[in-house]
Amino acid sequence: MRIQAALRCLVTSLMTFDCTGCAHGGAHETRSVSGVGPTAELMEQVAIRELLDRSSDAINHQDWTALMAMFTEDAVWERRPPTAWRIEGREAIRAFLARNSDKVDVVSYTVSATAIHVQGPEHASARSTLVELLRFMDTGRGLRIIGTYTDEFVKKDGRWWFKHRTGHPRYEDEVPGPTRMLDGDASPASATESIRPPTPE
Repeated sequence: MRIQAALRCLVTSLMTFDCTGCAHGGAHETRSVSGVGPTAELMEQVAIRELLDRSSDAINHQDWTALMAMFTEDAVWERRPPTAWRIEGREAIRAFLARNSDKVDVVSYTVSATAIHVQGPEHASARSTLVELLRFMDTGRGLRIIGTYTDEFVKKDGRWWFKHRTGHPRYEDEVPGPTRMLDGDASPASATESIRPPTPE
């Protein structure tokens, strides 16, 4: 978050110097293919990257209410073959994720190497690499998935929203599940017990 805040400050400061055509007596910001100026486009990219970070945090903590607050009411989430499905509507997506929480635990979810394309003042898209580790409740086995997410965003009410999310799985591997699931006071003893700091006397 500190890096994103620093980027916002940098972009804001750059706006003061972002002028072309000054030699002709005018000062104007060049327009990119998206129809917005380069500094404005950079600020939109920062905002979209922050949205992706917040969505990843919500998925890692299986906070579906927080996640759905980032999706439009008519959002679509789909997955390509071999296990293809398509869900339409924010509430239907939330119900699907909540229902699966009883079957699978999201151990780790990361999207990275994201390429963001601002297509206009209110439309953008992104492509990211997905690395995900799941644990199936009934067997305790793990599944590692590597793939691609393509996202479409819309901007309304001054913020960006997920409009359409498509998962393209490229590789998966069954892996041993976590040896210990550490969650609260009832968790089994951790292997890090031996490096616990000394108890104050």
